[in-house]
Formats: sequence, structure tokens, C-alpha cells
Amino acid sequence: MPNGTTLEKPSMSIKRGYSREFKPHGESGKRYLLDEIPAGLWADVRSTCKREGISVRALILRLLTEWVALKGTP
Repeated sequence: MPNGTTLEKPSMSIKRGYSREFKPHGESGKRYLLDEIPAGLWADVRSTCKREGISVRALILRLLTEWVALKGTP
């Protein structure tokens, strides 16, 4: 390449996986399907999570944890 520059290979996306902060306990972990998320919101969430290096799962669980702590346990 001119001027001694080289082309870098595009980096592989980093797999974020499950957060160690939120481990399910055995088989007691629960599932919840959230459908009909507005497409623009979902795209923004995914791109922001990717940019920040956090999984969507970890983001949702953090938000739920903070909300419960703010409201207090009944």
C-alpha cells in the first residue's frame, strides 16, 4: 500500500454472552417473551448495546433490578 499503510481485517464481533452478574440458579431461571417491540426502538437498543459492549439480556436485567430496588419489595 502507498505510504506504508496496511489494510486491517475487519474485526470479528465480540461475543458478549450472558452476564456473570445475573446467573440463573439451576433450572429455576424464568423466561419471558416480549413481542411487538417497535422496530426503531429495537434497532437503537441493539446498536447501543453493541457499542457499549453489553448484552441486551444484561441491560434488561439491570433495568429490572434497579426498578425493583427503587420501588422496594412488597
